[in-house]
Order: sequence, then C-alpha cells, then structure tokens
Amino acid sequence: DEGGAFDGSEAERLSILLRAKEARPAFLDVELSLFEAGLGGPFQSSAEGPTILVSCHGKLKHTHLAERFRAVQAQAVKVATPVDGAADLLGLLDLGHALRAFPTRVVIGMGPAGVVSRLRPHDFCSSWTYCAPTDALATAPGQLGLEQARALRLFDAPDLEPVYLVGGVQVLSSPGPEVYSRLFSTMGLPFQYLPLPAHSLDDALSFAMRTSARFFSVTMPFKAEAARRARRKDHFVAVSGAANTLCLEGSEVAEAHNTDAFAAQAIFAMAGLGQGDQVLVLGMGGAGRAVGEAAKAMGAKVAYAARRPGPRDVIPWEDRHMFPHSVLVNCTPVGSDGEATPFLDAIRARMVLDLVTRRRGDTRLVKMARVASAKVFSGVTFWAFQGAHQMGILTGRPFTPFMLLAELARGGWTDPVPKTIALIGMRGAGKTTVGSLLAKGLGWRFVDSDSLVEETLGRSIETLFASGDVGLFRLTEAEVLREVLGREETVVATGGGAVLDQGVRAMLGSIFTVWLRAPGHVLAGRIAGTRRPSLTGVSPEAEVQDVLTQREPLYKACATLCVLTDGKDPQEVCDAIIHAWNQLQGDHIR
Repeated sequence: DEGGAFDGSEAERLSILLRAKEARPAFLDVELSLFEAGLGGPFQSSAEGPTILVSCHGKLKHTHLAERFRAVQAQAVKVATPVDGAADLLGLLDLGHALRAFPTRVVIGMGPAGVVSRLRPHDFCSSWTYCAPTDALATAPGQLGLEQARALRLFDAPDLEPVYLVGGVQVLSSPGPEVYSRLFSTMGLPFQYLPLPAHSLDDALSFAMRTSARFFSVTMPFKAEAARRARRKDHFVAVSGAANTLCLEGSEVAEAHNTDAFAAQAIFAMAGLGQGDQVLVLGMGGAGRAVGEAAKAMGAKVAYAARRPGPRDVIPWEDRHMFPHSVLVNCTPVGSDGEATPFLDAIRARMVLDLVTRRRGDTRLVKMARVASAKVFSGVTFWAFQGAHQMGILTGRPFTPFMLLAELARGGWTDPVPKTIALIGMRGAGKTTVGSLLAKGLGWRFVDSDSLVEETLGRSIETLFASGDVGLFRLTEAEVLREVLGREETVVATGGGAVLDQGVRAMLGSIFTVWLRAPGHVLAGRIAGTRRPSLTGVSPEAEVQDVLTQREPLYKACATLCVLTDGKDPQEVCDAIIHAWNQLQGDHIR
C-alpha cells in the first residue's frame, strides 16, 4: 500500500509477495508497516530464503526511523520519500548517515528533484539505486531509464566531482545535465553535472559542502544573491549585480563570474555591434542586466523595458514598442510556450537575440525576426556560448560553443549543426593545401579567405602589408569571414591573424574549427622566402615565435580539434580531420 503502484486487494498483494519469496530472489521488498502490524512473520529473512528489504515510502518524519527498523530486526532497509529541493535532500543525507549501521540500506528522493539521490547514491550511504529498463517502464516518480542513467554518469559517480545547476524548479528541464555529462565523459573529465532545485541559496550551499562540491552554475532566482555573497567578482558581476558561475570554498562563495555577459559580447561581436547601435533589452533580471552591461562595454547605447519602475535607462513596459532601437534582446521567459511573444509590433531591429530556450522549434519572436530579415540568435545559441565559457572556468579545459551545439542537436534541442569546416593556424601551417584536399574528399566547396580579400580590395596581401594597410586588410578579412563561415558544405582556410577579431573568433567557436599546428621553427622554415613583408621587422624565426605566443591562446579557444602537421603528409592531416568529422555524423549534422 506504500509503493509499487499495485491496485489489487491486500490479500492478492500478500499472496504475490509469498510466491515471490518462494522464487528465492536476492532481496524481497516488504513494507515496514506490515511488520509493525504484526503481519511480517512469513517474511522474516532466513538462510535459505531472500534477504528481506524492509521499506518505508511516502512523506516521512526521519526521526526514529532507525529505531523502528531495529525494532523489527531489519538487516536491509529502504526509505523512499518525496523531495522538492535542496532542503529535503539535506534531510536525506542525514537519514542515510543514520542508517549506516544496517548492512544494506537504500535512501531515495522521489520525484524529479530527487535525481541527485538516484545518480549519486554513495553520497546518501545507499548500497544501490534503482533504474527502469527504459524511461517508458519507470515505476516511480523521478525514476530514470538505464540508458539515461548511464549517460548521466551514474556508474562513474563515486569517482566524479559534482557540479550543481542551482535555481528554481526550471533547472529540472535544463539541457545541461545531458549535454555536459556526455562532454565530460568524452573528454575524460572527472565531473558530473546535476540539477539542484532549491528554495534558498543557503540550502544549496549547505548541500554543496556536505557533498564536497566546489562549483555551482546558478540561475534564477539566485543570481543577484550569489553576486552579493561573492568575495571575488569579475567585472560583469560587479557592474550587473548578477552572477551565474560560482567557485566555492566550503559553504562560502569564493569567486563569481557572469558568463551571460561573455556570451552576449561574443554574439554582439558576430553581429558587428558598435557605437551607432541602440539596444533595447526586454527584462531587467540578472541576465538582462548582464546583457545590457555587455552592450555598453562595446560602445552601444542601452535601454531596458521593465514592468517595474527603475533608473533613467528603464522605460515602462507598455512603451517598449515605441522606443527606437536597432538591436532587440528578450531576457524574459515570455515565449517558452512557442506562442507568446514579448514584442507584438513588427520587428524593426537589424538584430534580435532571444534568450528563451526551447527543445526543437523557434520562439514566436525568432520567427517574427526571421520574417523581417533581421540577424537572429536563438536562446539555444546563447546558452551554448555562455555554457562553453562557464565550463572552461569550472574545469580548466577549453570548450567551444560548437561542442555544446552538437550535443544539443543530438538531444533534439536544436537543428543539426552546419556542414562548415574552418581551418585556423599560423601562416605556413598548411591550411590552403589541407583545405583543398579536405573539400575534395568531402565533395564540398573550398574557400581561401586571403584570396577573397584580394578579390574584394583588388590588391595583393603583400602590397597591403608593404603599404601599411594592415588595418584595412583585417577589417576586410573579418567582413569576408562573417559571410563565408555561414555557408553550408564549405571548407574555409582562414588567414593566420583572423582570430584577432572578436566577432570572427565567436563565429569560429560556433562551427567545426580545426587548428593546424606546427612548431615555430617548422613554420619559419615553411614561410622562408615568401613575399609577404615581416609583421615585426625581426628575423622569420623570432617573428614566428612572437606571433605564435600571441595567437596560440586564441587558436586554442576557437578550435574543436587540433591536428599537428609537423612530419605529416597533407593527406594524413586531411584524413585525420575527415575521421573526426565523421565521428560527429548522425542526427546532429545537417
């Protein structure tokens, strides 16, 4: 009567339990209440029969449970109780420790909020956890299917450090756990990313301390409080008053970052945001303030539309349609249903960014923006940019938005990723040679950005450098790459310095980008005798080393894949790239 969803009579249930006992399973689950009612005699553990797992289900008072189990001489015990957040999970931790004296014990938080107890049973002193054969065959609230549990790293959990996504109930529908868990596994990183709904940040921090977590990803409603409590803050946390990435020391917030602002700057750079732009931000929550501050840092003017009165740069919500703007950003949750929109008038902005994430399908605002031929960035794209930067901070390893977008596509969150491959690296790395072979092998087009720049300006690159027009070259290169990097079935060989432009870096990070790498002395030998003038006026060897030192961090930040070209035939390099690309083939490639 406490679990199992059995709808027959009590006599039928007891008869089934007795027949199950005769089959001699390793364990037989029988409710504590049956023993306390004096009806447990037929179900005592014996040397010949199964071990009886004495269980309690439902909303329970945890005090005295151990005494109740001992009173019926239980050797194996189970408690399954509903939880709705971190406070309840803290209670389960206490209960698990209180039941450690029993040789076998299982403690489970029922419902979606209990997923942490199912995926990290060792933290709750549980001997095991439960999975259904498939999601469709789940028999209890919050129970996971075997494959989903495997993808979320259940079987590696004792050796993994938890990273918690903390916020309201919405964290339970985030793509983060499935995306990051797959990436962590692929990259060999010892982390497990899990949702932790909470009613207070204090509850979440206490739970983190009890489970030895050092990192939080934070969403509403805790971004402002997280910023206030941090001992160290990055620039955008300080100016926006909101934080979404926390490094912890015990139950204290040691360091706070705002990767929403980083994502906004990257996306704005791709769209060419500048001093002539007026940005209208809908909403003034943590994400809205971060996006606004990012735009201001790039020289744009910013106004917020909010329902509550605020500073001078906040306009009344009902006046938002009348406010002139060239860039529109939605930082409200309006639109998550696919039907509502926070902006009812025709879209006049040249660029629209909507932070709402939906599994498959655009929001109505995004659809309106596409009809108006605006440059459009979806909430999924924004999520991938902020998430890549956030995971880089938390793990110390580089992530690119493309890596996240590919996993989002695999999970049905977004359209398949584009069939575009970009090659980056120093002059002499072999981008043009390998790119031509790669395009031929894939049956795609090949584009060399240096050649397109020369065609656009009607001048050779050597002439541009010799005459001191490097700035004109860089500007034209960025404009050319913004166009060609969006082409389907295209291999693009970029110039060695293309990564110096923030917008180009952002675009490279969102597609399959390969860094062709070689030692400095090899590069110097390959470019010796070429006509292009020196960038620094020193010897080729010294110049290559100086430029390489400057650019290597930028190449690393953009690259999905790094291939060493030293000592390899160009066809070998090409084959390695095609092999890596084919590993991505499937539903998440267009």
